[in-house]
Amino acid sequence: MTKKTEKMDVFKYAAQNALRFPYRGNITVEDLFKLRMEDLDIIYKTLGSAYYKIVGDDCDSLIDTDKTNSEEAQRLKISMDIVKEIFNDKKETFEKAREAAEDAEDYEHHGSEGGRRTQG
Repeated sequence: MTKKTEKMDVFKYAAQNALRFPYRGNITVEDLFKLRMEDLDIIYKTLGSAYYKIVGDDCDSLIDTDKTNSEEAQRLKISMDIVKEIFNDKKETFEKAREAAEDAEDYEHHGSEGGRRTQG
């Protein structure tokens, strides 16, 4: 299974199982995309806390146990993966925008006649 397939599978799971996320009540996957990165981090920590309450010390095990395989633990883990994926997408978009702004500023300060950038 490729990373893209895995990504689609968690979002498909979310849609099929009507996953909700703890934020000012409960929100949908679509709502997550509207949140700030700081809010996503809060949700991720909330889900993580609930997950670790269920699995306890088993979360650090390489062997699947009844706790890590429980339906609720799997649901929380998938929810965490979705929040993390959306957070990383937002972070990447933010970093690209910041780099573009820096490039534009650099061009503005070091550009030459005719709009061409000079070296050095």
